[in-house]
Amino acid sequence: VPGIVGLGEAAEIAGKEMRQEYSHVKKLRDELENKIKDNIDYIRFNGHPRERLPNTSNVSFEFIEGESLLLNLDLKGIAASTGSACASGSLEPSHA
Repeated sequence: VPGIVGLGEAAEIAGKEMRQEYSHVKKLRDELENKIKDNIDYIRFNGHPRERLPNTSNVSFEFIEGESLLLNLDLKGIAASTGSACASGSLEPSHA
């Protein structure tokens, strides 16, 4: 019984920390997207504006080659991709 009580307490603490982390990461994502929107023309944010993961931004840049963008982001230490993970390495468009 003490183990079950301890597990319940641990789950409660973990849930609280996850909610705090979710809010923090969402705030960082929103700040990033606002900076992009305010400084770059011809962009589009893809997906639902509110119902989405807090740690993911999906952005389309018109008139910019994806590979060139990736190379420049990589040189600055920024992780990015031009497609979904399920299409990694494929030349065909993703179903996702």
